[in-house]
Amino acid sequence: MNMQQNFEYMQQLLLSVTPNATVDDCWFWTLDAARGFIVKRCYAWLCDFFVGGRVVVADQQRAMWLKLWKNNAPSKILIFAWRVLINKIATRDALSRRGVLRDDADRRCVLCSSEDETIKHIFLDCRVAKKIWQQVCLWLDVPIVEGEDIQAHFMAFGKLIKGKKQK
Repeated sequence: MNMQQNFEYMQQLLLSVTPNATVDDCWFWTLDAARGFIVKRCYAWLCDFFVGGRVVVADQQRAMWLKLWKNNAPSKILIFAWRVLINKIATRDALSRRGVLRDDADRRCVLCSSEDETIKHIFLDCRVAKKIWQQVCLWLDVPIVEGEDIQAHFMAFGKLIKGKKQK
């Protein structure tokens, strides 16, 4: 399925809903109406929907999301990594674009003050961040990992991540 087909599929889903003015609105979980909403069931459905092939996801992205969610890291680390990968971290640049920081000088990186603090800069391009990554790699006794963007860096560094043990 390509992007156009994905759009048409989603549009068909939305158009298939018919409002009924005679019935009060209520929440209804269609995947398991008998038991109601269950996080595990929702997660399985989302994995099937996005990773299983209903939505076109490049093989590299599919591998990245599986690498992220199928490992032993604490959930708060996984959520932070997910937010980094989808570019949803409150960097100074993002805060400035949203009007939270008013002075353009406030956009500068807090570590090096040489460039605007974007996710890419703070994690990859900043000279201080590069030194931190070098020290982490030395500590782990692995080759220094570099990627041209956040996702490539995650995948390169992700080779070190051990997956969850199967039950």
